[in-house]
Amino acid sequence: ARQGSKDWPTFADRTEPGEVTPDFDLMTTSGGRLKLSDLRGKYVAFMFVAITCPPARLETERWARLQAKYSADDVKLFVIYSREQHAGEWGYPDYQDTTTDEEKLAYAEALAALPPLDVAVDPITEDTLEAYGIVPNAAYVLNRDQKLVFKSSWSDSLKVETVLDTLLALEG
Repeated sequence: ARQGSKDWPTFADRTEPGEVTPDFDLMTTSGGRLKLSDLRGKYVAFMFVAITCPPARLETERWARLQAKYSADDVKLFVIYSREQHAGEWGYPDYQDTTTDEEKLAYAEALAALPPLDVAVDPITEDTLEAYGIVPNAAYVLNRDQKLVFKSSWSDSLKVETVLDTLLALEG
């Protein structure tokens, strides 16, 4: 297996459970900013998505339902728009690889129109995706201190829900 390097970091090379996750400050499709450190005190769950990734599109709908389940005071779920996985393929002929932040934002806005879920946008330089290990559709759950509790190289809303339910039950 190829090991991570500065040029190609892997999922396994990045933050391990119990460690504080890298902070980020990203623009959102609603015109605001989403800064991870501003969410301290809440459980946070996020995944990396793209409009040309069918599993990610399916998961965003499930994550929107999950966000509705939890109190906004306790849990924040969102997605981070990263890179196109199947640009021009699989029924997405109108979506090509993005080359500017503006193109990426336009695609992210199209995705945000599907489910009612906050969409943050990683810049074209993909700094956030790289910091977390360049795995499309990866999911992360953080505790209230922003330490990593769970990470999955493939998002699964049922696992994320189980983790969040367990964390909340342990408090209570």
